[in-house]
Amino acid sequence: MTGWLLLLLLVPSALGDAPRLQFDEDGWWGVALPLELLQDASVRKKLYSGLTTTFELEAQFKPDHERKYYAMMQIRYEIWDEVFMINRLDAGGRVGTYRFSSLEETAAWLQKDPLRIAPRAGPAAQNLICRVRLIPFSRGEGRVAEDWFAKVLRVPDAVTTGQTDSSRERVLDESQDGGGIFEVLMSKSIRRKTIRTVRWQWRLDGGG
Repeated sequence: MTGWLLLLLLVPSALGDAPRLQFDEDGWWGVALPLELLQDASVRKKLYSGLTTTFELEAQFKPDHERKYYAMMQIRYEIWDEVFMINRLDAGGRVGTYRFSSLEETAAWLQKDPLRIAPRAGPAAQNLICRVRLIPFSRGEGRVAEDWFAKVLRVPDAVTTGQTDSSRERVLDESQDGGGIFEVLMSKSIRRKTIRTVRWQWRLDGGG
């Protein structure tokens, strides 16, 4: 990150200002969903419903780039086991399944391993804008999502049991472009009422 100065622009939103943007060793900008967002009353109610709640992140550099990058995290609470099952797909193609005992534990994990939302831009100054949509899934849509993650990660019986023996992750190659899951799962979400929409913005000043 040498030569880069990250200036955080405070953008008003219903749930506070933009969280800290992080730059990792593989050249990706990442962000952690803040605990404040996960514990919002309307969000928390959905997260504990037993159905799948999807966080869709759409990132784009402005004003020079038209390409959009997508990341996704799905949370489903297993009522009988009292654990949160997490599926995530980063913009860089990293896919994984995880389980945590609480929202606090989930938020702490994300701080250490944030969602990758966009690659490093060019040397010119850029605005990085990220829109986060919280979308409730039906049981059928949740099963489709779990089926896809289980297939990619080769987790036996994950679809039928909803459980994994440990956290699993991998990085997709070009032939397994994660964009397909967005097309399948998110194509109908435009017409569905979202739980919450948040917009974050950061200023990136490139120094070469």
